[in-house]
Amino acid sequence: MKLIVALVQIDDADPVVRALTAERISATIIEARGGFLREGVAAILIGLDDGRVRHALTLLDRHCQTRRAILPEHFPATPRDWPLAEVATVEIGGTTAFVLPVARFERF
Repeated sequence: MKLIVALVQIDDADPVVRALTAERISATIIEARGGFLREGVAAILIGLDDGRVRHALTLLDRHCQTRRAILPEHFPATPRDWPLAEVATVEIGGTTAFVLPVARFERF
């Protein structure tokens, strides 16, 4: 048995969980803020048998979109407070997935 902890953009969380549950893969969303941009992210917890890990990762890849964002979207106070010399375009989104072994699983 494995536990996948997938970190995704908040906009992708619901479509990913819908795709997983359509394939009878249980998932739980935990919303948070983090990363360099301090934008909304979600940790999706997915518990499943070893043989279904590849399929779950494929669904994550299919439903987690990368996007381009302009930095900074809003300047903090004044432009001189921004540590970068100029406005930049960065790629955000996608997913980072950690696949962890589960020593024991119980359902009550």
